Amino acid sequence: MCVAAFAALPALAQVATVASVGSAAFSFIGQTQAANAQERYQNSRYAAVQKSANEQFELDISQTQERVAQDSAVASQQSLNNAREAEAGVGRSNVGAASGNVGGQVLADVEQQFRQIEAENEFNIRQNRQNTLKQYDMNLRGAHANAKNRINSALPQPVNRPSVLGLGFDLVGAGLNGYMLGKKLTAPGGSE
Repeated sequence: MCVAAFAALPALAQVATVASVGSAAFSFIGQTQAANAQERYQNSRYAAVQKSANEQFELDISQTQERVAQDSAVASQQSLNNAREAEAGVGRSNVGAASGNVGGQVLADVEQQFRQIEAENEFNIRQNRQNTLKQYDMNLRGAHANAKNRINSALPQPVNRPSVLGLGFDLVGAGLNGYMLGKKLTAPGGSE
């Protein structure tokens, strides 16, 4: 039926119909290729952002581990120096007490002050160390959240693809337009 109706159309209407159908088909192919290209681009961008974000997070972890190791060494040295200073102070007080014939409770009080200072300094060293570690932990949590946000912001979005149903409508429309042109040309006063 469709072939017979097409064959009955004037030549100009047949050419116009074929051109319309071809145009609809090429448009569908072009839109499909564009959608495929957009999808490939989004996927490659996502992979690149994901790789970059993960590498940055790994670098942040590595740098934090280095800082923790350095801070641990500094804190250990501070503790060692603190203990040495306390022992040196006790030693000086013992030497001074012996040369001044001082002893008993006075010497014990002086030694107790040095030990108290040592304990306070050690507490401060440990407290600073804990606070520093908490800060590093918070920094890493922030870096992790940043990496996740970067990756999530690059997630591929749905691509608008042409539909086969739309192609069908375009083809039917092209056929109808050709038919209507043929009717117009074969009507009284039309020309072929």
